[in-house]
Amino acid sequence: AVLAVVLFVGANSVYIVAQPEQAIVLQFGEPMRLVKEPGLKFKVPFIQNVVIYDTRLLNLDPPAQEIVLNDKKRLDVDSFTRYKIVDPLRFYKTVRTEEQARGKLAEIVNSSVRKILGRITLPELLSQKRTQIMSDISSAVKSDAAQIGVSVADVRIRRADLPLQVLQAINARMKTERERDAKEFRAQGQQQAQQIRAKAEKERIERNAKRAERSITDYLVLLSLEMPIHVAEDVKPLLIELKRIGNNLNQITAKINAGAFRSYNFEDM
Repeated sequence: AVLAVVLFVGANSVYIVAQPEQAIVLQFGEPMRLVKEPGLKFKVPFIQNVVIYDTRLLNLDPPAQEIVLNDKKRLDVDSFTRYKIVDPLRFYKTVRTEEQARGKLAEIVNSSVRKILGRITLPELLSQKRTQIMSDISSAVKSDAAQIGVSVADVRIRRADLPLQVLQAINARMKTERERDAKEFRAQGQQQAQQIRAKAEKERIERNAKRAERSITDYLVLLSLEMPIHVAEDVKPLLIELKRIGNNLNQITAKINAGAFRSYNFEDM
């Protein structure tokens, strides 16, 4: 039993600090000393306890937040932060645990991003000023993070997108504009097609008229010469009618020459 008590007391009298760690020895909740060297360490059992913090670079990836820019444009901004605990005593006094520190640091980052981006416009964010904007955000975050014993190594904006509702509205507007343009193009195409058809019909009629004119002229010449005639099918009805009229005129002329018609003296009437 005595050995068990000795082992229990001994186990509560030592602690180990690993290479990437730092420790604060607390006595009744108050910091007594800071331990940064790795190895086996001793403390007063049951009276003192140890809080260990990481000395490595840690990552903070808070949820994306909606930012309103100076030109009233809205963006969903996703940021990323790398930080390190450099003042364990201040860190313990302000945030106590690393979990609470991540929540506090996320508030600092989001506040700084919202404040800096709220002063600029979207064209400025997309321009060469982006580097200066990120530098301003990083400086603001570092200044506030130092108050909780944290050194911020880097702050980056990984993504800045338009909100889903805005994207849907933009897509709907673009779709409407494309449909309107398509209707205009179709209307212009139909108008041009009608013009082309009308021009082609006009040229066809003119060609047929000229061909008919030539056929009639050739017919009259050949008719006077009593030669065989070969004409187009679409001109034949007109030529037949002309031939009929010519025959009637010949008959009338023959009758007049034969004295079949009586001459009248209009003075006797």
